Amino acid sequence: MNWAAVIPGLIVLVLKVIGSTLFLQYFSEIFPPVTFSDSDLLNATNRSSGTVCPILWQFRGGRCYFFSTQEKAWNQSRDSCTQEDASLAVGTSRAKLDFLNSSVKLESYFVGLRYHHSDNKWRWVDGTELSADIAITRRPDFDCATVGFGRNLSPTLCDNAHRWICEKPALSSGKPKRA
Repeated sequence: MNWAAVIPGLIVLVLKVIGSTLFLQYFSEIFPPVTFSDSDLLNATNRSSGTVCPILWQFRGGRCYFFSTQEKAWNQSRDSCTQEDASLAVGTSRAKLDFLNSSVKLESYFVGLRYHHSDNKWRWVDGTELSADIAITRRPDFDCATVGFGRNLSPTLCDNAHRWICEKPALSSGKPKRA
């Protein structure tokens, strides 16, 4: 046996075993466990504004936004938002729609806009008419709308499955605002 070749291999093996043992023994001291209180699990605080959004929701302009990862039809999407005391997102301004579009990247997400045949108008779920400066092309039977893939709203079939965006007001955390 060629001991000149075996001894360096044994030295490396012994060093790896010792290193692994020390790492495992002191791992909890190097990386202390992260713990959350119940309130941390329920809410995440935006400290600069003193407002609170549920965890997994994004804060923007006094509102909380949830971007789903599942896909559902429009009615089921609206119901999912309602269960969270929210509504499908309402994009009444160009700035808000730009925020929604920039947040969704390359996916289509339902928003709270539907075409009403009774008065031939697009209306948001809060009853607001679609602003004239926001474009959407009317197509037969495409009575719901999505954001994503560009700057404008896109009409879609309400029964198509898409991701969705919920929106609700942020809550006050009860903490004073920082200067």
